[in-house]
Amino acid sequence: MPYTWLATGSFGRFEPFPSSDVDSALAWDGPDDDAELRGWMRTLAERVLEGLAASGLPSDTKGAVASSPLFARSIEAWEEAARSWVEHPDRDRGLMLLSVVVESDPVWGATTVAEHLATAFARNPDREVMLRRLAAAALGERPPTGFRRHRVLLWSGERKVLDIKKGGLLPIEALARWAGLAAGVGAASTRARLEAAEAAGTLDAEDAAILRDAFELFCELRMEHQVEQLRAGQEPDNLIDPETLPPLTRTSLKEAFRGVDRVQRGIGLRLGFAAR
Repeated sequence: MPYTWLATGSFGRFEPFPSSDVDSALAWDGPDDDAELRGWMRTLAERVLEGLAASGLPSDTKGAVASSPLFARSIEAWEEAARSWVEHPDRDRGLMLLSVVVESDPVWGATTVAEHLATAFARNPDREVMLRRLAAAALGERPPTGFRRHRVLLWSGERKVLDIKKGGLLPIEALARWAGLAAGVGAASTRARLEAAEAAGTLDAEDAAILRDAFELFCELRMEHQVEQLRAGQEPDNLIDPETLPPLTRTSLKEAFRGVDRVQRGIGLRLGFAAR
């Protein structure tokens, strides 16, 4: 039975970090309701995930894994589900599932699932509601406003450390996901989505450049932080103390946050709703 193993999340975008867990999905070219076939696929998925964990690549803790029925389907069922999520994003966690599966990239196996998903997500004529929901979700991922003494100023309060993933990378990844899909691009890296969105006019050149530069800075800081932790024998995380950064880097970080915020506000006004 032909099947394909799909990497999703950061691995699907080709953007994993030492702290990244593995999101995955499975698709096969056969019936979706065959209990014996499903059992075989589940056993396969569990063995692969066990092997990845033994290699230091743990599975996603939120359940986005190929051993889950939500992420293991026939190609026909995947196409039907993707079409439903696009046309009815508010139904049955549609927007959340779409945001995960749209990152999918085939790792192994010769089936046409990637082409089917790309068509369902990026070229469905009934996707306007989905695009607005994705845009609203992207504008809800707010960067910090800056730093005050030893504290990071967040929209919800203050913290002594900065979560570079939540405060820096997630807002840009969410904007790129929306802008890429609006430009007709499904699974791709954040950088590729920003380039496609600029070429299609979904983002103007200045906004795309701001997001690219900020993304590169946040990725660099996150990787440096986690490599230092690994060298010290620590578990890698995303929590950076800005006071440990050189003054020039701290200034660049502030400007990057402000730039992302400006882009969010401009997009919100253009689409008819302001970023919170």
